[in-house]
Amino acid sequence: MQSIPTLARGSGLVALALVLASSTALAEPAKKQKKAKTPPQEQGQTVDAPLPEVVVSADRPQRNAATTDGTGSYTSGAVTTAGKIPTKRIDVPNSVSVMTRQQIEDQNLTTVDQALARTPGVTMISNDSSQSQYYVRGYSPEAMVDGAPALSGFGGWQQFDTAIYDRLEVLKGPTGLLMGQGSPGGVVNFVKKTPKDVFGASLITSYGSWANKRAELDVTGPLGEEKRIRWRGVLAGTDRGYYFDRAHDTKWVGFGTVEIDLTDKTLLTVSAVHQDDHAPAFSGLPADKATGAFIDVPRSTNPYPSWSRNLWLTDEYAASLEHRFDNGWVAKASYTTRRQHFDFKDAYPWEGIDAAGNVEYVRRWWLYDYERNSADAFVRGPIELFGRTHEILLGTNYAFWGNEGVGQNFNGAIGSATPRVTGNIFNPDATVPEPAFVFNSGSRNEQKQIGIYGQGKIKIFDPLTLIVGSRVSWYDSRSRTIPPGAATGWSQGSKADGRLSPYAGLVYEIVKGINAYASYADIFVPTTSKKWDGGAGTILDPRTGAQYEVGLKGEFFGGKLQTSAAAFYIDDYNRTMSDLNHPGFYLPAGKAKSEGVELEVTGEALPGWQIATGYTYNHTKVLTAAPNTGNPITTWQPKHSFKLWTQYTVQDGRWAGVFGGLGLQAYSDSGNGNPPVRVQNPYTVVDLQAGYEINKHLKATFAVNNVFDTVYRTRIGGTNTYNTYGDPRNFLVTLKATF
Repeated sequence: MQSIPTLARGSGLVALALVLASSTALAEPAKKQKKAKTPPQEQGQTVDAPLPEVVVSADRPQRNAATTDGTGSYTSGAVTTAGKIPTKRIDVPNSVSVMTRQQIEDQNLTTVDQALARTPGVTMISNDSSQSQYYVRGYSPEAMVDGAPALSGFGGWQQFDTAIYDRLEVLKGPTGLLMGQGSPGGVVNFVKKTPKDVFGASLITSYGSWANKRAELDVTGPLGEEKRIRWRGVLAGTDRGYYFDRAHDTKWVGFGTVEIDLTDKTLLTVSAVHQDDHAPAFSGLPADKATGAFIDVPRSTNPYPSWSRNLWLTDEYAASLEHRFDNGWVAKASYTTRRQHFDFKDAYPWEGIDAAGNVEYVRRWWLYDYERNSADAFVRGPIELFGRTHEILLGTNYAFWGNEGVGQNFNGAIGSATPRVTGNIFNPDATVPEPAFVFNSGSRNEQKQIGIYGQGKIKIFDPLTLIVGSRVSWYDSRSRTIPPGAATGWSQGSKADGRLSPYAGLVYEIVKGINAYASYADIFVPTTSKKWDGGAGTILDPRTGAQYEVGLKGEFFGGKLQTSAAAFYIDDYNRTMSDLNHPGFYLPAGKAKSEGVELEVTGEALPGWQIATGYTYNHTKVLTAAPNTGNPITTWQPKHSFKLWTQYTVQDGRWAGVFGGLGLQAYSDSGNGNPPVRVQNPYTVVDLQAGYEINKHLKATFAVNNVFDTVYRTRIGGTNTYNTYGDPRNFLVTLKATF
């Protein structure tokens, strides 16, 4: 089993070193206006400024057009998920949501779980206190890191703290053109912060319920008068408890990045991230053994013994080289590698509990090492044809994911060599002892993908643009057992050779600032299931299908306020079905559909009034796949969801600088889908916030989350685990200082 090198585990010190290096650049701080009626002249001011205009040219502003840090906005001028370089949101023929830097800070969203849970169209399903699952349009989304595909990016691994990110872009629907294989749900692009060419610093500190303490330092600036080298360092630490008993979490993250102008047209960027998290092992409550019903216990009940733990160590290194030609073309190559070590030791209920709270426990200890590599290279630029300007994108990318784990489970019957133990959920420390573990199992899994892609934006006539593209993908996966278990050879998993993924879209400008669009996207999902094939047991062909989407998008007040409305329909074919004539084998005969509507409004509605809100209706159904025919694809995702966050800051008069915020999340019912059925009834959670900009450098905020103390569950599980309560009412006090 491979382990993370000692140097890699300490790479977060790079961020600290960059912060200390600021002593060479502590010139006079950039001035920050409290309010501005005209666009600020200095980058980094969080004021009401117009969003950067997206211009397809070789000029430097285009590179930063999608950046949200420092804009003070709840929307973005552009996105990079759909076409590698910044593209105006209204010109993308797909639904795209953006969680901006300002939203993250205003709502105190320190984890990806919190950020995506508040993003329209995304459903967050909690796994434990350190990581979760997500659903978009009925499917788990894929992940990108700074525009490059990340295989298995949402496979149950912990994500980085949001302190390092400029924004999260969520493109909904199949993304085979740039991703290759993947879920029909969509993709989340994690875009990290970039350096600024003026010195700036911020310090955010907070204290909240359950002794939730946090500090976040962000420092950036140039080196030298010519500013050809720019750097940024972020350091954030959290020390907190939870609403459930005997739980404590200590996490810190360090991020450092440097930009170097090799020439006036060539940019080199390097970055490093390290995150260390000691989190509690908590995966929700069991249910009643006799009836399968939820148990009536305080939300603070923790059925896991104190010796349980989740330890995460994550390192990521990235580099990119970008060149802008005088004719408007751009060439860029990037590489990202992430290493993650996961050490988890716990004891969890094996089944439902009896009336006294007794249950058999499985005890386990596993060590996992995860490796994820991605490389991407592309060229994009304008061409003149038939008197009009069009755009061409050509590129290739590579992605690899591997995991290796060793451990032991005490999950045998009572009296066996690795027996379960009977304990009590109300006193697990006394009834569930930590055993003497001896690792006896090991496994390794690998996935890799190579693809070539191309896209053309063809200006048919002034109001109408045709976007066509395709990708050819090669995908392969394999697995084997390794010592300390009985080692085996590689077993072939999902595989695809030369798989074509087409894409097409139309964007029509009705009037300036309002576009109508339609798009088609192909589905390509490899499977590991095997068909009979005369006894050969060959892997099934990948799942196929397509999404059809139409919509309207608008931007107002110079792009400060953006709106979108989308309707979509997904056909999902070749889903696996059991082969009744050959038990243990499958047929590619299943069918499913997902359809719905999405509405979204983000940005500045009036001076000082920011809003981010969205409604989603999503109906999914398995058409053919016994025994699930007629059921939803997933019962965890509600049909209806509504999300709102809005904040208003008084602009003038004696109350100038006072602000208030309102958040709302409302969901229709959801459940576990399997007998005995348990249902989460419709619920609404309301958050309130008030604060004051004391001066141009200091801001104080008081927030109360779940104001009405709504009792709800973030996940419905089986009779043993995952029946997890959402956070009760809690408060948070935050101070932010900027320089």
